[in-house]
Amino acid sequence: MVDRRLLDYHDGIYEYIVFDDVDPEKFTLEYQCDVEPLLDFNKAYASMHDGYTPSRDLQWVGSFPIHMGEKLKQELGADPFARGNEDLLTKVLNDPDYRAFRTGGGRVDARRR
Repeated sequence: MVDRRLLDYHDGIYEYIVFDDVDPEKFTLEYQCDVEPLLDFNKAYASMHDGYTPSRDLQWVGSFPIHMGEKLKQELGADPFARGNEDLLTKVLNDPDYRAFRTGGGRVDARRR
C-alpha cells in the first residue's frame, strides 16, 4: 500500500508526499491541480477576443497553470518561461499537445517582437 499524505493546498494546487514502499527513507513530491477552470477560461477568451491590446502592439496568446513550468522543465530539460528561452516557449505554444492553453489562433512567431 502506498503511503501518500497531503502536505499543502494553495491556490488550487495539492501537494502530496508519497513514501516509497520498499525504502521508507525515499519519497517523492506529487502535485495535482484542476486545470479545467483555466481551460474553460482560455476557450471563452479565445471566442470573445483576438487577444490584442487596444494599441495592437501586444497579444495575449495563452495561459498556463503555474505548475506547468516545472512539468515542462522536466520534459524539455529547460524552463520555457525563463528569459532567454523564447524559442523554447514558442515551440511549446505552437505544440498541438498544448493547444488548450492557447487563447489566440494561428502560430506564435518568436522573431516578431
